[in-house]
Amino acid sequence: MPFLRSRPELLRAFREGDRDALSQVYWAYIGRVESFVRHAMPWGRSEVVDVVQDAFIRAFDAKARLAYDGLRDYGPYLSTICRNLVTDRARRRGREVSTEDFPIADTPDKGPPSDDGAPWSDPKTM
Repeated sequence: MPFLRSRPELLRAFREGDRDALSQVYWAYIGRVESFVRHAMPWGRSEVVDVVQDAFIRAFDAKARLAYDGLRDYGPYLSTICRNLVTDRARRRGREVSTEDFPIADTPDKGPPSDDGAPWSDPKTM
């Protein structure tokens, strides 16, 4: 079931920039974003961390939160932000990167480690 579309109160709070809502969305998608960036950018751990951080900074910016219409799945929206960041970084390095094979599905990750013990990567320790 779509994460934000199925939770109108969370979507409203997310659009308003509520810290708890942002945290829920972050933890729902961090694993997929990290996986996407790692597969799309085999350049090194610090760059992966930088791109993951930049993706969430952009996704959580007020304009981006309001640009998400809430009618479509959030995963592909976030995937587009990641793909653009990876492509920009690759171009600056004179490389080409295909990210077509790395979509972020709208099914969120299972939750932070404290929720169910799922294997999570803390961006600070990557």
